[in-house]
Amino acid sequence: MTVEPLSPSNFMTYDGENRMTAFQGIGGAASNTYDGNGLRVVKSVQGGATTVSIYSGSSVIAEYDNGAAAGAPTREYIYNGAGGAATGLLAMIGGGATTYYHQDHLLAGDPSDPQLWNRYPYGRNDPIDVTDPSGKH
Repeated sequence: MTVEPLSPSNFMTYDGENRMTAFQGIGGAASNTYDGNGLRVVKSVQGGATTVSIYSGSSVIAEYDNGAAAGAPTREYIYNGAGGAATGLLAMIGGGATTYYHQDHLLAGDPSDPQLWNRYPYGRNDPIDVTDPSGKH
């Protein structure tokens, strides 16, 4: 267990796998509990909410605050099935509202061709000889 001071009154505690298990500081205190896969399943904020997270694979699909009933999650997450939380999140339902997430559809790039990481100079900076009728490069 390692305690790392952030400032004179803030401390973060980590476990043997470098996961933050506790925080104590000016803003309050909190603790985290992880499952066997290293996913945070419980977050407890002192004087605030205790949140339990339910996963499908490595993507959180529901969160329950302060002992919410099993049939009434506080937040639900909907994915497109093409990826995990980082790429496929479509919507979050919570608090009587639905929030939709729209992904950036520009190309992600190719590590073997660094020019493709620059998403804006279409046609590889050669608009005379190279065209991009699809609008994807």
